[in-house]
Amino acid sequence: MTDISIYSNLSKLLGFSLGSYIYKVNIDEYLIVFIIMFVLFSSFKINNFKNETEKNSERLVFNKLKRKYIIINTALLSGAAVFFIPLFIKQLAARNLIQYSSIIFFIPGLTVVLFLILTKKYDINLNKILMSYIIFDIVFFILVICEVFLPLQVILLSLIVALGVSISIKLRTNFIKINDKDYRKSIVQIFRISAPLFTIILSFVGLYVENIAYYILLINAISAIHVLYVNLRNREHTLLD
Repeated sequence: MTDISIYSNLSKLLGFSLGSYIYKVNIDEYLIVFIIMFVLFSSFKINNFKNETEKNSERLVFNKLKRKYIIINTALLSGAAVFFIPLFIKQLAARNLIQYSSIIFFIPGLTVVLFLILTKKYDINLNKILMSYIIFDIVFFILVICEVFLPLQVILLSLIVALGVSISIKLRTNFIKINDKDYRKSIVQIFRISAPLFTIILSFVGLYVENIAYYILLINAISAIHVLYVNLRNREHTLLD
């Protein structure tokens, strides 16, 4: 699953780079296009999901899945960059530095790829990653609130995104292992759909809730604390080593 994520994030690097050239698009127009694209692609995935499940000898029953909260945890840990990168771009525009926006799009994706390569080479304990994530999340929150040195904020966000992706990979891998192997393909489809679905829901909420990005950051920290708590509470049967 790490290899898949590496290639996935390489493709996101290209997307982030292209994104740096469409900053002049009106946010309302961009949101409409984003929603249309999301509906089209998610519908395609949902259709595939239905076709796959129909072929299974057993019907996938959500209530029978073990540790379903992992689906929510992984979905929540993937949304920070989506909400903070536009805020960073806005700060650059206010300082007449919009020409450097491509850097803000590029660094998080590059950090994720490099960190995934590192975790593939060296087995890093999940609890250590979780604790690092929580610490960086809190420090980043303070820096953003205090509007401290934008480049430092970008670096911290990149680390948070990389750690979040790594945590999600470990959780997803464990979730697949502890559930019925006959459901494996369907579970993978659920994970593919859940993160974009949560993102689009939170995006809609953000239209009505001011400073939604800050709330997302706090929710991410709470999600990581929950996973860490489960691990520490069940040391003999940890969520993931």
